[in-house]
Amino acid sequence: NDTLCSCVTSVLQNALSVSPKLFTINNSLDSVMITASSLLFPVTSGFDWSTNGNSFSTNRQIYAGPYTTPGIYKYTARLIHNCQYYSDTVTIISGSGVPVKLMAFSAKPHHEDVDLKWQTAHEKNVAYFEIHRSGGNNEWEPIAKIKATGNSNSIKAYMFKDGAAMKRSVSRLHYKLKSVDRNGAFEWSDEAIVPFIHNEAKPAIYPNPFNGEFTVSVPSGGTTRVTISSLQGEILFTTVADPVNYKILLRNVDHLCQGIYLLKITTDDVTYTEKLVKN
Repeated sequence: NDTLCSCVTSVLQNALSVSPKLFTINNSLDSVMITASSLLFPVTSGFDWSTNGNSFSTNRQIYAGPYTTPGIYKYTARLIHNCQYYSDTVTIISGSGVPVKLMAFSAKPHHEDVDLKWQTAHEKNVAYFEIHRSGGNNEWEPIAKIKATGNSNSIKAYMFKDGAAMKRSVSRLHYKLKSVDRNGAFEWSDEAIVPFIHNEAKPAIYPNPFNGEFTVSVPSGGTTRVTISSLQGEILFTTVADPVNYKILLRNVDHLCQGIYLLKITTDDVTYTEKLVKN
């Protein structure tokens, strides 16, 4: 019984095969003939060829290519024989003469840093990658230069960490990737955007020390709660206000005596505590 089960498993695994299994095309004018065959039973028809879930041929042989867009293409042959289902897949990598085929480029926040990752499906004489960053003002600066594999027809993965990027005082960060070949020619990726960068700028209080009134400059324009308490924690004053041009003018604090106080400012679910002095 064990021997029989082993044979049945072998039959299922080798009943259908496609050739070639992996093929690389570097010229957009190239195409490749793919043939499906069975090692166990004669079959010349009844195939179902599909790519991306779409059926397109029932022949034993198909032609793949030419390709105008570089990338990775997969074709699957399916066959039903004696109520048994068989399939096999061929993978074709098309370079189409383009120096680099970028599969993905992403930028994601990680604590105070931004992790940038990208993959290539094809590289031809690629020298290096250059990462550019912008604070959203359309002014770009190069921040890193990463050596490329150079020549490859397989998937290559790269990454770079933009340290402390989340501390920058901007509302979002924009990144794009520049691929440069050995002749100086280059291509740009689409932009990757990291939104909602937390603004680490602290509130400013002026004048401090103050006499009758003072102004609080806040890093956010959202509704802000301001609380003044004694050093022992007793709340002496509190108000909720919407900043005007990121500023809040506090006038109703004449009742405070000379001394040192704690000023708490809560905005965007973040609380800042500063020392406040009244003369």
